[in-house]
Amino acid sequence: MTQEELAKVVHELEQSKANLESEVGVLRDKLHALQLALHENDLLREQVAKLFGEYRAIEATEWKRKSEYFPDILGKILERAGQAPAKK
Repeated sequence: MTQEELAKVVHELEQSKANLESEVGVLRDKLHALQLALHENDLLREQVAKLFGEYRAIEATEWKRKSEYFPDILGKILERAGQAPAKK
């Protein structure tokens, strides 16, 4: 192999190396972006779980309140439906 051929091969290899290093940099940036997105998704999933738990607690409290007062409300509605307007 002549010195010119060797220089040409070395130059091509250096270009390939530079291209590969560039691709590695791009892939590293994409990997970092994906890791950040996954971390953000985990935080959002935790927040949704927390808020859903709070919602369920509020819903249970409201259901209990409605359950306790519903018979009175239903009774008054039935009473008014069966009678003339209540006297004041």
